Amino acid sequence: MDIVCYKCGSSSRDKKFINYICIDCFISDKKRKIPDEILIKVCKICGKLKLKTWTDDDEKFKGELMEKFSKYNPTDVDIKENSVTITFFDKVYFDKDIKIIRDYIICDVCSKIKNKYYEAIIQIRKKEKKEKEIKKKEEDEMERKLEEIKDEIIKFLERKTFIVKVEKLKFGYDIYVGSTKAVLPLISLLKYPVKITKKLYGEVAGKKIYRTTFLLRI
Repeated sequence: MDIVCYKCGSSSRDKKFINYICIDCFISDKKRKIPDEILIKVCKICGKLKLKTWTDDDEKFKGELMEKFSKYNPTDVDIKENSVTITFFDKVYFDKDIKIIRDYIICDVCSKIKNKYYEAIIQIRKKEKKEKEIKKKEEDEMERKLEEIKDEIIKFLERKTFIVKVEKLKFGYDIYVGSTKAVLPLISLLKYPVKITKKLYGEVAGKKIYRTTFLLRI
């Protein structure tokens, strides 16, 4: 028996039907329930994107898009220049292009860097010796060692936080770090003794804010 779509009048002889409605009208109804636009925050300094959290990881961003549209049962996401194409499944697979609306702001990390915000200083220092005890060859070797350690520390920390600045001093380096919490796992990995001191920096909403100095003697 032929079925006629009550929306468009097409026949089941010509099209697939789902619940007494042709597949085209079924998909059209489903698409109408899905938003046509999505607002995405974009950091105008570093270019990171935000739906839920700031990220420059495409896979993480796709995951957040899937979560955003989870009530419509998405199965795949294709990010384009000005839109995202999301594949959904509800009895059949169908795609919908969703327009991207960009809101250009400054992300939390770039804002902190811009304002020279930091919570910790890592001080890398040579062990104290009398000038006459230090030979030129030893001095050059120590300089190379300090620089290597400095570079390793920065490489480790840049995966977890941001570096505000690095100062080269006569006896070593000062590394200004955005997060004290990010430094703590590093300290446990270092094979050198570390002296830790805290200094009260201020108070926000009744909570005391400290800056922590990690003194590392090589």
